[in-house]
Amino acid sequence: MPVDFIIDPKACVVFLRLWGEVSSDDFVRYQRSCYSHNDFDPNFHELIDCSELRLTDANFTSMIQICSRDQWSAESRRAIVAPRTVIFGLAMMYKTLAGGKHGNIEIFRDIHKARGWLGI
Repeated sequence: MPVDFIIDPKACVVFLRLWGEVSSDDFVRYQRSCYSHNDFDPNFHELIDCSELRLTDANFTSMIQICSRDQWSAESRRAIVAPRTVIFGLAMMYKTLAGGKHGNIEIFRDIHKARGWLGI
């Protein structure tokens, strides 16, 4: 699965990396694994690195399903790094669909700016 994550309980951050071709099912598997992990806290922040993501089958319907499974609190900060225009556009759709219910989501083209916004 071209998705991996690390939960850093000391930093209160989930680091998610997606690369290559990622399906909507891959992302749902990530959600299940992350949310059921003993160290997961919905108030943590999340850094989603899509720098190496090349292709996804995500569409409006799958984004709605992914948003409906989100377990992040409204207080969490979630930074999406999406340097490629197509992925940036999908991230914008995700942010719009999440509507602030699943954290404060911001989208960046540069990982350093995303890390700065998260304070890490």
